[in-house]
Amino acid sequence: IRQVSRVPLTAAAASGALVMLRSLAVHASNTFTPRNAPHLVLLNLSSTFTFTLNETSKSLEVLSSSSQHLSTCPPIVLCKVLARMASSTSQDEGKRYKIYTRTGDKGSSSLYTGERREKNDIVFEALGDTDELNSILGVAREHCENLPGCDRLCSELEVIQSRLMDVGSAVATPLDTAQKGKAQRAAFPQGLVKDLEEWIDFHDESLPALMNFILPSGGQASSFLHMARTVCRRAERKIVPLVKEEKVQLEVGHYMNRLSDYLFTVARVAAKAAKKDEVVYKKI
Repeated sequence: IRQVSRVPLTAAAASGALVMLRSLAVHASNTFTPRNAPHLVLLNLSSTFTFTLNETSKSLEVLSSSSQHLSTCPPIVLCKVLARMASSTSQDEGKRYKIYTRTGDKGSSSLYTGERREKNDIVFEALGDTDELNSILGVAREHCENLPGCDRLCSELEVIQSRLMDVGSAVATPLDTAQKGKAQRAAFPQGLVKDLEEWIDFHDESLPALMNFILPSGGQASSFLHMARTVCRRAERKIVPLVKEEKVQLEVGHYMNRLSDYLFTVARVAAKAAKKDEVVYKKI
């Protein structure tokens, strides 16, 4: 491994750059390996680049395991640009940025592509439902943390909340109008549907066989998970037309479809953990 670039930074600026680079790693390759913090690994084609904060020299070091890509590797340039951004930001650490911009006061908002659309556009409808789902999952996870034996469930819900942010990124970057670079950065990761299926199978083994329709019930955690399931279905209904029009990856639709199955299953898990009986539907 040889050193390719060293960017002098203050400690605060280096930390800021690392945060941005961490985000870059997740969106560019979905491969983030937290070694001895603060390290991160960004895979780009056949090269592996390691960004390391050197505590002694207070600099951000860029290492590469493949010398043949040194002259063309984008991460080196990005590192320098991000370093300048972080350095300039650190000079004004007391400055706060306003939450509001007033740019949406006339009823339109921007997508990740930069395109502005009306706030009742189908894309923003899908984004809103996905955001609502994420919020409800946050409430459900808080309730699950009070239940015995639900540590794994809480961890899974936290992962799913992050993946819903990825769903939002993909939806906010329509494939028919996005530039190639932005489409690649916002692409929804492959293989996540399989993860959900494995989680469903794991939890289902601990549950009694389902012999009847059940009503949303089973305690607070279970009820919020049932609510999340219904909002997930609504978000899926908004995303399906975008998938059919090839504006959103097929994988996103598959993920949302499987997620509602997962939420139904873990709602039952939460009811069992709370020692609450499932309320069975009774026909008149």
